[in-house]
Amino acid sequence: MLNEDATGNLEYHPRMEARTSYSDDDFDKLFTDAQNLLRNTELKEKDLDQLYEKGGSSGGARPKVNVLYDKEPWLVKFPSSFDGDDAGEKEYECNLRAADAGINVAKFKLIKSKITKGFFASKRFDRIDGKRIHMASLSAILESSHRYPALDYYHLLKVTEILTHSEKETEEAFRRACFNVFIENQDDHGKNFAFLYDAGKREWHLSPAYDITSTQTSFGEHSTTVMKKGKSISSDDLRRLADEFTIKQSVREEILRDTWKAAKA
Repeated sequence: MLNEDATGNLEYHPRMEARTSYSDDDFDKLFTDAQNLLRNTELKEKDLDQLYEKGGSSGGARPKVNVLYDKEPWLVKFPSSFDGDDAGEKEYECNLRAADAGINVAKFKLIKSKITKGFFASKRFDRIDGKRIHMASLSAILESSHRYPALDYYHLLKVTEILTHSEKETEEAFRRACFNVFIENQDDHGKNFAFLYDAGKREWHLSPAYDITSTQTSFGEHSTTVMKKGKSISSDDLRRLADEFTIKQSVREEILRDTWKAAKA
């Protein structure tokens, strides 16, 4: 594993320092190599090593690479064997809508491709000016597996409230819950929410939102429930969630309006 690509402030040894900057033209080849690997097609040793090196520790359902792009660290996703060639374009559109809904989204872009409709790329937020930022997912904090439904958005808001001591951050967590419900992002498991530690201020904050896309799970329910409901979630269910945290009614209704409008635009 390339040391610089590890998540958050983690380090792995032995340390490997080689860094390569990538341009748009490189990603079609990386994607093709990833497809061939998934199809058990034999790859040249140098191509396999490159995929292994750039894969990092991000995990997830889709192949992805950690790269230097425009001299900054980015995570670039490729469509999986279950996706169409517009998966990147769809995630890009969902992130645009999330930003319109007032959500703090990680910096993102759609990288041009000659063989797909584009690759979705997200700038890494656990690096600032080359400095590592400690990051912990909701699953890690609660020691909960992301492989099966185990959490409710109540847990996200409660952890946010306890860690950040901030009404605004708790409202942001509620905004993300609403948007995920309205955009039908059912892959909203505990590893898709995270917190960053500001060592200077000795404070925790919600990380920018990530892995935002409209997707259905095999069981047809949200991975994270709303007031114990995994499907047929209504605005009233979301209101009940907000009321558990005494979010002001005017703020609650504004968030519901903003997220609904952006998701259904």
